[in-house]
This record gives sequence, C-alpha cells and structure tokens, in this order.
Amino acid sequence: MAKTKVQKQAMLEAYKQYLKNAGGVLVVNPNGLTPNQVNDFKMKLSDLGGEYHVVKNTIFKLAMGETGMPELSSIESGAHAVVFSGTDIAATAKLLKEFIKANEGKITVDSGILEGQALTAQQVEDLAELPTKEQSISMILGLLDQSLSGVANVLEDSVRSVAIIINQAFEGK
Repeated sequence: MAKTKVQKQAMLEAYKQYLKNAGGVLVVNPNGLTPNQVNDFKMKLSDLGGEYHVVKNTIFKLAMGETGMPELSSIESGAHAVVFSGTDIAATAKLLKEFIKANEGKITVDSGILEGQALTAQQVEDLAELPTKEQSISMILGLLDQSLSGVANVLEDSVRSVAIIINQAFEGK
C-alpha cells in the first residue's frame, strides 16, 4: 500500500531523529527472517540501547542527506533494514554478527556509518572484533592496577630496605 505524503514526512522525521541519536548505523539486507527472529533480535538490541527498523530506501537516503550523513550506494534497491546502535557500536556489531551466524543466509551486512564516515561490509564485520566499551574499560583498569601495584612494591621495597639497614645497625651495636 502506498504511503501518503504525511506518512512519508513522518517517516523522514523519524529517520532523521534515529540518525541524530545513533552512535553508529549498520545497514543490513534481511531476506527471509521471521517476525519472531526479528523480535528476538530487537529485544537483545534494545538492551544495548539500539534499534532495528526496516526502512524505505528513498526516504532513508533523503534523511541521511538532510542530517549530513554520507551517501551509501548499498541502499539503491532491494529491502533494507537499519540497526541504529547506542553508544557502544562494537557491542552492537558483535550482537549483529551473532544474529547473522544464527540465521545464516537470511541476513547480510551491506554497509554502515560510524562518526560520519561510510563503512564497507568488511569494516562493519571488523567492528565486531573490537572489544566492547565494558571490555575496554576492564582492560584499562587492569593495566592501571598492575602499574600501581608495581609502584607500590617499589616504594614498599625502599621502606623495607631502610628498615632492614636501621635494624641491622642497631643489632650490630
């Protein structure tokens, strides 16, 4: 059923809002997914602050142009859905990779946008290999803990050495 001009304008405004709020955009080509599969993915995605929407190509391209996003040639024809990520695009890409693996042949990555730059399908897949925000923070805190432990040991050894020298000096008399 054809959309009215009012419906198309509402879709355009919604797409622009999604694009402005998204940490990243991943464009996928869903072929043969069941509503249950999509709903399961949407629930997991919402836990990460992301959203999944099947888009109208021409209206979505118009929204990208109006928000200053780069043009994606992959949205020329065919059915497309867009995954709008929250703040952690690496976690979103990991979830999408798991979803693709679980539904092999039914969904593929076409392209993406991160920080105003267009991404190829391979670059989107590479994002899934990056550590998530929580993993990155954990690694940094682990490194800081090791460094501070080393400094504490060095300082403790100096104090211990002085205490031993003083103790030996008093015992020697």
